[in-house]
Amino acid sequence: DYSQQLGWRITQTYIHPDYTNQKMTIIDEYTDFQRVRIVEFNGRETERQEYPNLLGRVPVIHLGNNVESGETFGRPEAEALINVLQRYGLILEAAVEGNELQGRPTPVLNFETKDDLDTFWDLYGENETQTLPDGTTETSKTLSVDLQRLLTVSGANFSYESPGAFVGEAVHLLEIMFYLILEHTELPEFVFGNAISSSKASAESQMPVFVRFIEMKQGEAAGWIKELVEVVLGLMSLTMPGVTVDMPSIQWEPLTTDDGNLTLETIKWAFTEGLLDERTALQLAPIDIEDIDGVLQKAQEERAERYPEQLAPQETAVANNLQDEINQLELDNVNG
Repeated sequence: DYSQQLGWRITQTYIHPDYTNQKMTIIDEYTDFQRVRIVEFNGRETERQEYPNLLGRVPVIHLGNNVESGETFGRPEAEALINVLQRYGLILEAAVEGNELQGRPTPVLNFETKDDLDTFWDLYGENETQTLPDGTTETSKTLSVDLQRLLTVSGANFSYESPGAFVGEAVHLLEIMFYLILEHTELPEFVFGNAISSSKASAESQMPVFVRFIEMKQGEAAGWIKELVEVVLGLMSLTMPGVTVDMPSIQWEPLTTDDGNLTLETIKWAFTEGLLDERTALQLAPIDIEDIDGVLQKAQEERAERYPEQLAPQETAVANNLQDEINQLELDNVNG
């Protein structure tokens, strides 16, 4: 079992095949500072070994999906759609079977009198006997005539009858269930490969919804991905010199291929005209920067080292005054 206080505990019990009263239990307990291995024989501890946990944490990472407030394990994406998905499959299967069974017209003989009907069965019917599951037998009549071939009868009208149409209703029900699935998952219709008619929203207008859905899932996964990377780096640092455990950062691949040239040109124009400061320009730029303040500070330091003549007027005045004071002190020392 697992708990936040204890960590990870594994219990294995072995029973002698010939002596059921002889039982050995091995317990492994993992905490953030040590591992304890305990051997018990018939409930009495006979051996205990302790090992330090050099990693400093229990290497168990919890992956929760759709974890709501007060929940621990979350829930699957399609939990509320189980009944709909089952009915979707049943309706589709029933529609296919119904079309196979009733897709062909059924030949019908309409007799004017019962005597004509009995005469027809006496001529063309055959007795068929089958054994039932309880062991008894049952005899019924079947037709030996092929109704697909030419048939002549007396006192009867022959015709083909077709069943009522049901495919349209099945399609309508499947469409309703499909839109219920879309409504629950909040995924756009084109993601499922469904064609978008001209009367519906285009794929371009639905794409931002799908992008936000993926970004939400990425945000949920960022926590356990960072934990996993920390555990891997921690294990590698124990055996590989030079590997350090730092707080990892996650960079996701762009979800869309939008051209950022227009955004970049707009930012350059606004910055040149003095409408934007450096920090805002970096925030609006079509690139991913986590520590904007750190980037600005480093850029200012490198700019001051490379181009000291381009210092701001105030900084230049301070530097000149400092240099004048230094020259005056040197002159006083010489005269003194």
